[in-house]
Amino acid sequence: MDDFEQTVFVSLALAAPLLVAIRRWLNPKRESRLRPAVEEIWLFPIKSCAGLKVKQAAIDQYGLQHDRRFMVVSKDKKRFQSQRALPIMANIHVGFVGDDLVAVHEGMPPLYLATCADVRRNAIGDVQVKCDPSTVVGKPTGSSSSSSSTVDVTIWDDTIAAQTVSDEHDRWFSQALGKDVQLVRTLPPNQHHRLVNNNITRFRPNVVVAACVPFEEDTWQEITVGDNITMDLPEPCMRCSLPTVDPDTGKKDPKKEPTKTLQTYRSNGHGVFFGQNAVVQQTTGSIRVGDRISVLKRKDDDPIAQLY
Repeated sequence: MDDFEQTVFVSLALAAPLLVAIRRWLNPKRESRLRPAVEEIWLFPIKSCAGLKVKQAAIDQYGLQHDRRFMVVSKDKKRFQSQRALPIMANIHVGFVGDDLVAVHEGMPPLYLATCADVRRNAIGDVQVKCDPSTVVGKPTGSSSSSSSTVDVTIWDDTIAAQTVSDEHDRWFSQALGKDVQLVRTLPPNQHHRLVNNNITRFRPNVVVAACVPFEEDTWQEITVGDNITMDLPEPCMRCSLPTVDPDTGKKDPKKEPTKTLQTYRSNGHGVFFGQNAVVQQTTGSIRVGDRISVLKRKDDDPIAQLY
């Protein structure tokens, strides 16, 4: 092979990968045969603090287990704190002493958060805190395990119920962050009261539907009731304070329920929503108890989020 032939051969060999890359860039649909896969999983036990990289994570009704179950709030207004105003929160790390998940900050003793053997087993990297286990503070004892209470906290425009941890946890985070703060955690599942034993007549509905998943009506755009009554559901129903009045006694609930609970999971920051407004397409006909409902069309987006 002469010099010219060698030059051409080498040039073509080098150009081939470049041509492939250019073709992929010009025609990304050619790569549609690739199947995306999960590359990393991270858990952030304390909202806006450092996280843990894990091999797998369990799911529960709140999302990833052990993720953002703790949150720092201001002591006075109970408003959530983040790295936006307190960038030092990035320096509060989490690790393990045995199976105990702890918060760690330079110059301070490890602070007990929870016992999570499953997370420790799935954690990637060196997550064990090198310390004497007796130096860990904040682990509950028989006398302190029942000292927590429920408190309302604010995240952006939403107010939700949370559980305090302990005065010792509050002091630890206040010292670490240089600000008077409080550590709270999500309520246990058995303390999440969502419209339990509330009379549906508080909401003064025209039609009450059964045998579907909770709030499935949020997804309905057009339905048929019975044989020939078609209804459009243009938007969710924004609620005023009327549902706080007990229809049996004529008195307002002193805790502003059920509206207070609805605000924790049925609000977009501009109002509380429950039920759907419906517009009947026909001008004659009737509906009856026991009529079947057929969904003709569903909404593409979350109707509550789309209102504002």
